[in-house]
Amino acid sequence: MRTQPGWFVGLRCFLLNHLWLALLPLAIPALLPFFTEGLPRSYDGGLHLLRISLLDRYIRQGMLFPRWAPELLLGHGYPVYSYYAPGAYYFVELLHLLGLDFYHAFIAGFAILVVAAGCGMYWLAKDIFGREHAAAALAAAVAYLYGPYLLTNVFIRGAIAEAGAQALLPWVFWAVRRLLYARQP
Repeated sequence: MRTQPGWFVGLRCFLLNHLWLALLPLAIPALLPFFTEGLPRSYDGGLHLLRISLLDRYIRQGMLFPRWAPELLLGHGYPVYSYYAPGAYYFVELLHLLGLDFYHAFIAGFAILVVAAGCGMYWLAKDIFGREHAAAALAAAVAYLYGPYLLTNVFIRGAIAEAGAQALLPWVFWAVRRLLYARQP
């Protein structure tokens, strides 16, 4: 029986444990419209940019959780942060506070959410299929990353909150699965 050299076994273990890193280059074609065209002409993209800039203004005025946006609806005001999930806005605002302008923070937010969706699906599928089937987990992650609904939310609808929910969904399922099958509470 022929044994494999130690370096080969070590490389194989490293690749199996870090196969999720292959998602980064595999996600580039999905994110290519951001790099070539900038912000896509989506249904709600510009509206979300306006809401994020207003959220930034309110946060700088000391209102961490604003409920009423008096500038919206032709000056009549609108309770947008009460009815539209603001978590994605806070995420993009964090990127803005780290130094990006609103436009690039919005694009970076979408890109991070798409990659996070793929990574979450990878870890969920790896947990379901087992460590020895990491390639199947990678295939599941790529399928989720290129899923029509996720890319429609990003490039056509511009719905950052729904893209954020889709990015969190596999992570939530992974966490619930880990809690259900944990040996210790």
